[in-house]
Amino acid sequence: MKKRVVVGIPTYNEVKTVQEVTEKIDEGLRKYFKPEDCVILNVDSESTDKTRLIFERTKTRVLKKSVNVKERPRGKGRNLITIFKIANNLSADYVLLIDADVKTLTSEWVLKLLSPLTTQGYDFCLPLYKRSRFEGNITNHFAYPLVYGFFGADIRQPIGGDFAFSRRFYTYLIKQPINTAILQYGIDIFITCNSIAGGFKSTEAYLGEKIHNPSFYHMTPTFQDVFESGIFTTRNILLNSRWLKFGEHNLQKGNRSGIDDVKLFRHKEFIPAVMSKCSEEFMKSEDKYIYYLGKYYSECNNIITEGKLSLSADLWIDILVKFISYCYKDEFDIRDLSIISRLVTPIYLWRAMSYWREVEHANSIDAEQKIIYQANIFREKLAPFILRSKETSKIGG
Repeated sequence: MKKRVVVGIPTYNEVKTVQEVTEKIDEGLRKYFKPEDCVILNVDSESTDKTRLIFERTKTRVLKKSVNVKERPRGKGRNLITIFKIANNLSADYVLLIDADVKTLTSEWVLKLLSPLTTQGYDFCLPLYKRSRFEGNITNHFAYPLVYGFFGADIRQPIGGDFAFSRRFYTYLIKQPINTAILQYGIDIFITCNSIAGGFKSTEAYLGEKIHNPSFYHMTPTFQDVFESGIFTTRNILLNSRWLKFGEHNLQKGNRSGIDDVKLFRHKEFIPAVMSKCSEEFMKSEDKYIYYLGKYYSECNNIITEGKLSLSADLWIDILVKFISYCYKDEFDIRDLSIISRLVTPIYLWRAMSYWREVEHANSIDAEQKIIYQANIFREKLAPFILRSKETSKIGG
């Protein structure tokens, strides 16, 4: 049973939003495609609420399918890989992924994300939207700098989650090496990095504002998965000389700011508790930080132990490059990546909180410029390590 378009909705306990998301997708497919050529596919990670039941009961004209994934570790990445494999079995020409917790989804997203593929021959379409300055922290302080710094691709939302794929690209992804982090929250950075390294033709679609469930409450596990996935993936690319095949990216012109004008700081009251936890974790691993941070240890230690939210973009990038360049060494044991991610986490959180303080009363342009500055200096400081790795790599020659 061939389907032209498979729209995948990965879920875990999304009972409050899955019905509206499904209805909006159905509306978009009915408007812009033949319903009989499409399927809406929910892949769930054994939700403990009624997510799957609500999805199955939602009335649609487009055929729906629901799959429950029991393998461990469960996570978004495992769900997406399952979606790709099912789409491949259906010989689907295109796959569209929509996050199940999006509250600002419209039926137009279906057209905006898929039309560059169906009418212009692109392989991959990423989202471009505005978000709160107090959200999108992993994007702003790690994923965006990593993709821009490593590849030179100015992709503002590399882990946006709402993506469209050609058959050529999603079948390619199924064959790429993965780790545990990619099976969980690290899947999006894995996808974007492979779109560039695999030579795929990519573009962006402006979707307006994105509001979804707050990410603040699971910043730590999400960051660690994204960090481990991003470093695992870029390291493989680096060691295999795959940068030689970088694909074409047609990025949106004009204002590409990822920051909106809203200054509502919903989780400000939790900052003292996060600071306390970060300080505790930092002091617990003092010897390791002295070893890895070198000359940056003293300044970082003073800021965190004295409780000052003043960890600058420059210091954060110096520390991030220090850790990443260590991971890119040929002799690095990839099994130690989880140790590195745990060490980076409290410093990342401290940088995010410092940024919140810097931009709490700033306009959106100034808030965005700070993120762009971070990405620029990351690229500048990472470049010598990439060049050195390229020249000395045992695999890449």
